[in-house]
Amino acid sequence: MKSGKLILGLALRDSLIVQYTNNRAAKQARFLFTNRSKLEGLALAKMHPVVIPTLAAALPK
Repeated sequence: MKSGKLILGLALRDSLIVQYTNNRAAKQARFLFTNRSKLEGLALAKMHPVVIPTLAAALPK
């Protein structure tokens, strides 16, 4: 990486995916965009993982 710049995507379970450009030399991050601009500023529900059992798991061994 010659330029020292990265594009970062941050995803938390109760917010939007946010994209930033990061300049490592200047130690600065600059906001680029979110994945769903219509949801910006709204409180989103927390997501929780769900395990859906498959038919194979229900079969006797």
